Amino acid sequence: MEKINELKAKEILSKRDINILKTYIYKKNPNLSDKEKNMILDDAVKKIINNDIDSLNDNKKKKIRRDLMKKIFSNDFKSVNKSDVVKTYLKVNGKKDYEELTKWINKNIKGFITKKDLLKVKNIESKVTDLKEYLKRIFFNIDTKKIIIAFSILLFICSPILLKELNIMKTVVKKPVTKVKEAKLEEYISETLHSSVPINFTYKNINKEKLKKFLESRNSILAESKYFNTIIQTAREFNLNPNVLFAITGQEQGFVNKENKYSEKIANNPYNVFGSWVEYNTDIKDSSIIASRTVINLLQKRPKGVNPFKWINRKYAEDKHWWKGVNKIFKHLEKLDTD
Repeated sequence: MEKINELKAKEILSKRDINILKTYIYKKNPNLSDKEKNMILDDAVKKIINNDIDSLNDNKKKKIRRDLMKKIFSNDFKSVNKSDVVKTYLKVNGKKDYEELTKWINKNIKGFITKKDLLKVKNIESKVTDLKEYLKRIFFNIDTKKIIIAFSILLFICSPILLKELNIMKTVVKKPVTKVKEAKLEEYISETLHSSVPINFTYKNINKEKLKKFLESRNSILAESKYFNTIIQTAREFNLNPNVLFAITGQEQGFVNKENKYSEKIANNPYNVFGSWVEYNTDIKDSSIIASRTVINLLQKRPKGVNPFKWINRKYAEDKHWWKGVNKIFKHLEKLDTD
C-alpha cells in the first residue's frame, strides 16, 4: 500500500548512524574493554528503538526491538525504517486486532489508514508466505520442469496481487542523507538519535584523581575509597556518568563535609533518596543503586531540547530550582575532565 510505503522513507537507524555512535563511544571510553563498549552501544541502540515504538504494547515492543536489533547487528545491515516495525508487528501479532498498530502508523504518516487496510496487507503477506513454502517443497528435488512450473506459478499469483495492492513499481522517495559538517559529534548524535537519556549522561571514564582532589578540597567524606569507588562502580553498572551522581550529592548535601557530626550517616544516603538520609539510612551501595535507577527512570520520555536535570526535577525534588544547582555542579565536574 502506498500509504504504508511512506514509512520506508522514515529511517530509524542506518549503518552510518551506528558507525558514528560506535566511534563516539570508543573515543569517549578508551580504557574500557571492547565488551564494555559494545554493551554501551547495545544500550544506546535499545533506547533509540524504544523511542520510536514507545506507544506500543510492552510485550510486542520487546519482540519488535529484539527483531530490529538482530537486523542492525547483522553483517549485511544497511538500515532499518518504520516499515520494518510494521512488518515485525504483523509477524509477531497472532490476533486480528490491529487497532494499536493502526494508531502507531497514523502517528507516523501524513495520510490515514484503517484496520481494514492492515488486514488486507496481512492477507497478502500470508499468501506470499504460503507461496514461498510451496516453492521450497517444489525445489527440494530440483529439475528443469519444476523450475519452469515454479516460476510460472510465481508470476501468475504474485503479479496481480503485488502490483495492484502493494504498488511495488512505484518509486519510494529515499530519505536524504544528513551531512555532518561543523557540528560536534556529540550534538549530532543527540539530535539524530534522539534518545531520552543524553549521551553525556552515559558512563565514561572520569578523571578520578582530579575529582578526588576536588572532593578533598571540599573536605568531603565521599573522597574516601569506600564511598568514592562504590559510587563510580554503581554508575558503571547502570551505564550512568559518575559525575551525575556526584553532582546530586553536591546539591543535596554539599558533598557531605567531614566536619558535620552526622557525616558518616549522611554518607549512607547523600542523594536523599526516599525522602532524606534521616528517613532512609542505608549504605552507600544501596542508595547509589536507587539514585541511579531513579535518574534513568525519570529521564524516560524527556522532550527533545529539555535540560535533563530540569526534567528529573519534576519528581526528584520539591524545590523547582533544584535542577539549576545540580546542573551547575555537573558542568563544573565535567570540566575537571577537560582541564
